[in-house]
Parts: sequence; structure tokens; C-alpha cells
Amino acid sequence: MSGTVVKVTSDFVSINGFTIQNSGDYPSSLISLNSYGNNVTRNILRASGDRGIEVNFMNNIISENDIRYTFYGILLLSSSFNNITLNYVSNAEYGTRSLQHSPRIRLYIRGAIEKITTNL
Repeated sequence: MSGTVVKVTSDFVSINGFTIQNSGDYPSSLISLNSYGNNVTRNILRASGDRGIEVNFMNNIISENDIRYTFYGILLLSSSFNNITLNYVSNAEYGTRSLQHSPRIRLYIRGAIEKITTNL
């Protein structure tokens, strides 16, 4: 079974304080942003077969999310000028690395200019 759980196609949408899980196998996302100026904050995202948060547009804020058990924690495709701060990503093939016993975010980015700060 596959499929994205939340697909955002309108501008200026806020997704705040939800628990979102079980999107299925590839290709799928727990949250897919396909529009401008969205705010994805303080969500718990679990058990995606592929992507925790997928970003396909610009000027989105992705902050303070807890993302676990995904292939990509946060995947930026065809996007720019997104602000990604204070997220925690763990148990992701491409989303974290362990450095001195501390998880650290590592994003898969293709041709994007982003502000990425203080992620764990």
C-alpha cells in the first residue's frame, strides 16, 4: 500500500500539533508540500515507507517536528528559500547521522537554497 497522507496544494497552510503516521511504501510522504508559504510545526511524524516531509516549492517553514522511521526525514526537491529549524529526525536512512553520540540532521538537497539551522 502506498500514498501520501497529507498533500498540501494551497498556499499559506498551517499543519501544527498533529500525529501523522503510516503513509506506506515508496513513493509516499507523510506530508508533501506543493505550494508556497506553508508552516509545518510541532508535529509527530512516524513510520513512512519513504519520506517524512517532502518539499516541492518555496518559502515554507518547517520547525520543531519529531520525525522517525522514514527513508528521508526531510526531502527538498525543486524548492528554495525554505526555513528549516529545530527539527528532530531519527531512524531515517537519509535524515540523520550519529556524531559523538548525538543525532544530527542531514538533508538530501537537490539544487536548493535553504536556511537550515539548529536541527538535531
